[in-house]
Amino acid sequence: MMASLSWWKPLALGIVLLCSPQFGIAPVDGAEAPPPVEAARPKSVEREAGGGGIVDQRTTVAAERVGGASDGLAAASGGDLGKSSSGPLPLSPLVRTGDLLTVFESHARPVADAKTFNVLFDRLLGPAGFTAADIVAFEENTVFSYATADAYRPDLTGKESLGGLRRLTRHVLLLKPDCLVIDDVWATAAAGPKSGEFRVIGADGADITRSYSLIDRGHRLDWLLLPAGGPGVHGQPWPSFYRESRATYVFVYSPAADKPPVVAVEGMKLTVGDRVYDLNLARWPAWLYGNSSLAIRGIKGEVVLAKRLLPAGVLPHDEQGLRLLERWEAAYRGTAKPGWETGRPSSDLAAAVGSGELRPCRVVELGCGSGTNAIYLAKKGFQVTAIDIAPSALRLAEEKAAKEGVRVDWLLADVLRLPPLPPAELIYDRGCYHGVRRTGAAEYVEAVRRLTLPGARLLLLAGNAEDTSPGGPPRVTEEQLRGDFGTLFREQWLRRTRFDQAERDAAGVGAWSALWVRKPYPPPEELPKLSGLPDPLTFFDGSPVRTPEDWYARRRPELKALFSQYMYGYAPPPAKVAARVAHTDENVFGGKAVLREIELTLRKPADSGPEPGELAPAGAADSPAAVIHLALFTPKQADRRFPVFLSLNQCGNHALTDHPTVRFDPEAFRSADCFKKGDQIGRGGQKDFWCVDYLIERGYAFAAFHQSDIAPDAHDFTKGIHARYQLPQPKESWWGTIAAWAWGLQRAVDYLVEDPQIDPRHIALIGHSRRGKTALLAAAFDDRVALVVPHQSGTGGMALSRGNDQETVERINRVFPHWFNDVFPAFNNKEEHLPVDQHLLAALVAPRRLLDTEGELDKWANPDSAWRNLQAAQRVWRFLGSRGLQTESPIVEPARISADNAGPLAQYRLNINHTLVRAFWEAILDYADAHLRN
Repeated sequence: MMASLSWWKPLALGIVLLCSPQFGIAPVDGAEAPPPVEAARPKSVEREAGGGGIVDQRTTVAAERVGGASDGLAAASGGDLGKSSSGPLPLSPLVRTGDLLTVFESHARPVADAKTFNVLFDRLLGPAGFTAADIVAFEENTVFSYATADAYRPDLTGKESLGGLRRLTRHVLLLKPDCLVIDDVWATAAAGPKSGEFRVIGADGADITRSYSLIDRGHRLDWLLLPAGGPGVHGQPWPSFYRESRATYVFVYSPAADKPPVVAVEGMKLTVGDRVYDLNLARWPAWLYGNSSLAIRGIKGEVVLAKRLLPAGVLPHDEQGLRLLERWEAAYRGTAKPGWETGRPSSDLAAAVGSGELRPCRVVELGCGSGTNAIYLAKKGFQVTAIDIAPSALRLAEEKAAKEGVRVDWLLADVLRLPPLPPAELIYDRGCYHGVRRTGAAEYVEAVRRLTLPGARLLLLAGNAEDTSPGGPPRVTEEQLRGDFGTLFREQWLRRTRFDQAERDAAGVGAWSALWVRKPYPPPEELPKLSGLPDPLTFFDGSPVRTPEDWYARRRPELKALFSQYMYGYAPPPAKVAARVAHTDENVFGGKAVLREIELTLRKPADSGPEPGELAPAGAADSPAAVIHLALFTPKQADRRFPVFLSLNQCGNHALTDHPTVRFDPEAFRSADCFKKGDQIGRGGQKDFWCVDYLIERGYAFAAFHQSDIAPDAHDFTKGIHARYQLPQPKESWWGTIAAWAWGLQRAVDYLVEDPQIDPRHIALIGHSRRGKTALLAAAFDDRVALVVPHQSGTGGMALSRGNDQETVERINRVFPHWFNDVFPAFNNKEEHLPVDQHLLAALVAPRRLLDTEGELDKWANPDSAWRNLQAAQRVWRFLGSRGLQTESPIVEPARISADNAGPLAQYRLNINHTLVRAFWEAILDYADAHLRN
């Protein structure tokens, strides 16, 4: 519906805008608006002109490495910019009318002005509580100025009020010369009262209900709150525990003598005077929520600005930076193509993909231009993020990708100031590095470091200094390449080649083709001794985790890699799972349940040629890596999906229940673990342990398979899944048995999420003892698991490695050497050198549910250490906006579990030794009722 307004009227949208000449736009709760930050104003950075390259005018912030810091802002970031004497200002979605007038008077003109950044920060960002590190995107040009700030203030203690603002993200879009859009998304804790809502008040403190206009300094300022939700709203990709509000408002500046402007809103289109703005202001960051974009046309349809992306990071914006942006933009404007654009994928890239050297994976291309190489990779099955600094190049790339029918995530960003991105398995660069190296080599290598984890590869094409012919791209020497990348990467090849030309037979300029592999983490003997538990919210390099996106995109992958490197070992990629129902019995437990016995055949993904991580030569290429015999019990109710508990079992599926049709497993029957007082445990021998009939009665499904379907519990890797895979990592870091079992559980989850009787949102993993360690590892690495119950999991599970006065790291490695990789024994009696501990494994489950169940008499499993684990891990739940522990001590029988005393993570204890009994199941299902069903 079109809304056309000349004198704007208040919009009843539940979020009310507050404004006054004296008080500006201020919060409802009566808190005074913070003072201007004039004293902390960022100063422009003056530099001598000279040289070329993208980074001539950059300031490196080596200590903070803030992804959004700009030149002037970064230079001031060591001070108190945007802060009060007591720390960061409180977040508040406020704007003062005097600041709005100053912005329009100073910079709403069709020029590119290097001072705009400072004015936008001083007037529209700093007063709202943003600091230097919160500025995450900026661009300045003759048509618009754009800035994004994102501030996060999590409650890490659980003791402060939950009513304050926890997060504020602000887009500022100055549409020159007379229109300003401010888009705010703010969040409060869901459990607390709302705060930060707005109303309009006048100079006398009374509410303004009739006018949204202000006349001051010879001009009028009119404003409009757009329909609720704002333009381009995107969903949350993970559970959000905050209550969010959004307001998008438009300010129009005009001479006081003129008639009020005519403004119309239709969907995401905003008409102001004779211009139509097509807006899409997506949530930040762009890699997660999609790009923001802008298109401008006249009211008669003429194109003023073709649709283009808004920046995902901070672009250069001092005088020389603005000239640099215009130079790259001009190269792609119009019909002429730059000389480096051949219209074909680069021959070095095509050769590496064609030979099988590079296989489909997540790839980031730096300096993608018009997208030819990115589109080629996407067509070959790669998951591609492509980055360039020229908006026109990316517009061409988007058009080409649409014609080819492929998806590429395009980002407008400076490669030397990249926003936080998830790590890639491959970085591809055809000509970006040599363009920035002269003044930005360190920044470029740092960007690549942040984009990769050990084992990732970098394929690079750069000008060769051995070619002294005139013209062509910048050139580097062999020594410079090895000097820049040799510390971080291992050289796989460094070859002389030539750049492709538009004419296929033409000889191009000399080039280097280099393939590098990111070196592994330091060996154990080089790791420092830590005085306490590793901080979950600090990266391995010592930098802080600032936002939930930092956690999900970078810290979680880093922790997974650290646990794989130093403890559990690296696992192969997921196998293809083919399911066959081998047997069905619809009369289990007196007709209350249905049993399906399902064979899950695991095979390597279809591809061609040898590849590290695929089946070892020991087996035929099409032979299965393993067959899982999954017993699945579901309540006998039609048209329902059930939450399910999944576990490995110790003694075979036949021991789960005494039902006669369950497949008898001779391999499990012969297992040394399945003897009790000298007698083998046979059919139904563990029915009181698993209590499957009780789960059915409570409305839960249950699934299990024997651990030997994946790997035997023995120090013998010639059998089971280990014999079927060879991995690309050094052999000492290959997966141990715990990791192999966890990988097998994840393959069962692959099936369960597709089963028509299972609720895929409510899959729980449970395991006892060594299988509890397995369940915790599998859930930590797999977001599809909603709840994990690592029952009496002990060392290597919930018990911390540090300060463990029961089963030590040395003892578990000596008695069970096959459970972990061959690196872990280096920490025997040196646990303080571990860069991880088990609270970080628990934290990988956040913000999902973790119930630790322990026996008071089971001292060997060390329930007290497991409780300390939860106390340390809860910081991550709180950081992500969820609750932490709800009790000061474990919940102990006869207390019952409820939603009041057991939050997203909890510990429950029975006065019992090392076993699983119905009383535990009663508590577990009470917890599941509270957190899965409700």
